[in-house]
Amino acid sequence: MDSFINLAKQGYQAYEGSQSNVSRTGGQEYNAPHHSGGSHQQSGRPEIDEDEVVNTASREGSGDSSLFSSALGYVKQNRDEHERPVDEEHVQNAHRKAYQEGSAGDLSASSMGSAAAMQVLKKFTSGGSGGAGSQSQLISFAMAEASKLFEQSGWRGLRQ
Repeated sequence: MDSFINLAKQGYQAYEGSQSNVSRTGGQEYNAPHHSGGSHQQSGRPEIDEDEVVNTASREGSGDSSLFSSALGYVKQNRDEHERPVDEEHVQNAHRKAYQEGSAGDLSASSMGSAAAMQVLKKFTSGGSGGAGSQSQLISFAMAEASKLFEQSGWRGLRQ
């Protein structure tokens, strides 16, 4: 379980890092005036729909909702770790090993999470996600992809 939580954390960090230089438009969380008391942002980050993340990840991935709920809780409790820069070369190498070479089992949990997050980002940016998705959907799919990659690579600690 710890391996999966680390994997989810790395996936979420890779996702947030990929979003840091994106010009954001649209969406209630971005268009609300700064003085509106019910802002959906904390520390400059839009809120994610935790129920959507957990339900979608458990539906699409390899694991039950309690696994994804625990992983998401761990990620949210460690938000300070999301401020570290993402090593893009490392993420690209991990993705290549996992998805082109088929050797995900040789990767660490954090590298596997990064590879899964990049795979989902590729699907989203190429239109393979069935259209534009929310941040909650993106995180859900990254967690689901990570769980599938864990299972396919032979990491059996996922189901503990």
